[in-house]
Amino acid sequence: MRIQRLATLGLLTSLLCGCPVSGRPNTTRPPRSAVEQAPTPRLPAAFTRVGNRVSKATLDRIVGGWFERPYKPMFASYAQQLRVEGSAYGRFNAGVNGILLYGGLASAIANVKGWRVGGFYDLKPIAKLAGLALYKKKAKDLASFSYYNPVIVRWGVQNLLPDPERRLGAHRYRQIYQTVFSRVFRLFAEARLYLRQGGRERQEARAYLAAMAKPGFDGLDYLQKRYAGALGAYALSHNSCNLTPQMAIGFWIRRRIGGSADQLWRALSILLERYDPPWFAALKKRRGSRR
Repeated sequence: MRIQRLATLGLLTSLLCGCPVSGRPNTTRPPRSAVEQAPTPRLPAAFTRVGNRVSKATLDRIVGGWFERPYKPMFASYAQQLRVEGSAYGRFNAGVNGILLYGGLASAIANVKGWRVGGFYDLKPIAKLAGLALYKKKAKDLASFSYYNPVIVRWGVQNLLPDPERRLGAHRYRQIYQTVFSRVFRLFAEARLYLRQGGRERQEARAYLAAMAKPGFDGLDYLQKRYAGALGAYALSHNSCNLTPQMAIGFWIRRRIGGSADQLWRALSILLERYDPPWFAALKKRRGSRR
């Protein structure tokens, strides 16, 4: 079944995330809560326009392609679900690879634009759509990691983040975020502030680099041992899909090393200020962060 009208919640932590919605925009709006009536934060002035613009129609088609055949194990079948045209989507438990690879994002872009895609790991269509490089430095093997281009993160915020009060079909994007995608974005936010407590983010990055230099380094094993028990409220079993707290912490350590952590944090903050303001404010207060 083809989902004809969709949009995305953000390309963030490494690029996109979206959610399945279909049908024509519904212009009839029920009364909104005080949170929903709050003005949508605008992009900071420092977020100057970069890359190619993506129209709403093009974005709908791309994300629609992403959701034509979603890899079902990425979504929790036991949690609250959002039903759209006969298909149910529970909480999204995956992370960056789920968005970029298992969702076939590059193929969806290539299909819309009439481009070729070189296979499962080929993400060139994303860079071509943006008109920007995806990486500053590409990983050479499984023991290394890629350095993402911070500018393409800014492009994602500018082009791939719809108004949370916009309605498609029966759903507002804020509702879709809360039901399907809140876990992944909240976990990434928790992981960054966890690392920044006590000013230890730089220290942890140095420790990770030192461990990488040792023979037989296994990044996942290192993270699981060093951060065992961290952010336990988000704990999930380790499988080929689930984003665990240890993985989210490792994501920020690698982005710190690669130089894109601050830009990604700004982008994630914008998303949470739009979609999840009470929760984000409470998190920053609990973690003692002003930004």
